[in-house]
Amino acid sequence: MNLASEYILLFDIDGVLAMDGDTSNQDLSEVISLHPDVVEIFQKITFPVAILTHRSRREAEQILAALKINKNKLVACFTAHDILRSALENRQYTLLLKQGLRKSFIVPLLESKYGFKKENIAIVDDRPENLAVLMESGVGLTMLAPHTIFRCQNSVMSFELEQVINIFNEWATHHHQGVKNEVSVVLTNQQRHLGAWSQTGIEIKMVNRTFSYFRRVVRSLRKI
Repeated sequence: MNLASEYILLFDIDGVLAMDGDTSNQDLSEVISLHPDVVEIFQKITFPVAILTHRSRREAEQILAALKINKNKLVACFTAHDILRSALENRQYTLLLKQGLRKSFIVPLLESKYGFKKENIAIVDDRPENLAVLMESGVGLTMLAPHTIFRCQNSVMSFELEQVINIFNEWATHHHQGVKNEVSVVLTNQQRHLGAWSQTGIEIKMVNRTFSYFRRVVRSLRKI
C-alpha cells in the first residue's frame, strides 16, 4: 500500500464547504458555496477523501451536486444514517442515547470496511465539540474550520482549501516517516465576500419528517 492510499481526509459540509442561504420557505434552503475553487481543488486531490456530515443522505447528495463536487473523487459520503448504523453495529447504545450521533461512531467503519487505521484519519470540521470526540477516538489530525457569517457585509469568515491540502500532505508524510506531528490545527481565517460565485441557485429539500422526528426523540432521551 502506498502513502497516498494509507491516509484519508474527511470534510464536514455545513460551515466547511457550504452553508444555508436565507429563505422564508421552511422546507427549502438555497445552497451557498463557501469556496470559489471547490471544484478545482477536489479535482486535484490525489489521496482518499470523504464527506462526514450530520445531514441526511438526500440532503448531502443534493448539496454535493449543487457544489459540483465529483462524487467519483469520494471514497464515501458518510451521513447521519451511516453514523447511526455504525453506532448500532458496534453496540454503542448508551453513548448514543447520552450524547447523540457522535461523528466518532464512524471511525470503526472506516477501519473495518475501508481499511484506514484511525491514526491515519484526518478531518476538517467547524465545531470544536465534533473534533474533540474524534480526537478522543484516536484520529490522527483534526482541523478546525473558522466559520462566521457577516450578514450586513454579505461576507463570511472561512479558510483556504489549499491550506487544508498542504497541511494534510505534510502531516501524512511526517506521520509515515515517524516524525512527530501536530494533531490539532486551527485553519487560518479568510474573510471573503459572498458574490455571484457563491450562489448555486439550487434549493434543497430539507430532511424528511421521519428522520427529523427520530433525531428529536434521541435529543429528548439525552435529557432524561
